[in-house]
Amino acid sequence: MKRLFFCFFMLFSFSLQASFPTGYEEELLGTAEEAFRKGEHSQDVEEQRELFNVSLDAYLTFLKQNPEYFGAHLMYNLGNTYFHLKEYSLASLYYHKALKLQPRHKKILANLKITEEALGFKKGQVDSLLEQVFTLNYWSFKEQNVVFLLIIFLLFCLYSFSLFKPVFKFVLLKRSLLILFFL
Repeated sequence: MKRLFFCFFMLFSFSLQASFPTGYEEELLGTAEEAFRKGEHSQDVEEQRELFNVSLDAYLTFLKQNPEYFGAHLMYNLGNTYFHLKEYSLASLYYHKALKLQPRHKKILANLKITEEALGFKKGQVDSLLEQVFTLNYWSFKEQNVVFLLIIFLLFCLYSFSLFKPVFKFVLLKRSLLILFFL
C-alpha cells in the first residue's frame, strides 16, 4: 500500500511540476510587458510599431532561452503582440497555443474570435456539451492528468473489491458505482 501511495504521489508531483522565470528572464518579460503597455497607449503609429517590435523581440528571446517554459500567459501575450502588429495568422497561432493550455479562458477565446474575423474566417460553431466533455482537446493537460489518475484509482478500488467475499463485493460495487455516478 505504501508503494502504491508513493507511486501516485510521484506521478502527481511530476505532472504539476513547472519552471518559473528568474533573474534575467524576469527582466526580459518585464521589458516586453512594459513596451507592450507603452505601445497600447502611444498615439504615434510608428512609435506603436517600434514598441510592439521591442515587446515581440523580448518575448521571443525569452522563449528561445527557455524553450521548456510554455505558459498560456506568454502565448497569449505573444498573440496580442502579433495582433497589434497586424500579423493575424501568427496571432491566431499563439492564441491556439494558449488555448491548448487553458481551453476555457474567456479573453483568449474572445481575441481568437476577433483575429479569425480579421482573417476572414466564418464564425465557428459552438461545440456541443458532449463534444466538450468527451474530447480531450477541450481539457487542459492538468485536467487530463487528474482524470487519468482518477480512472487508475477507481480501477484499483474495483480490483481491491474483488478480494472480498461475494456478499461484500456486491455492496462495494454498488457503492463504487454510486460514487462514480456523482463524480
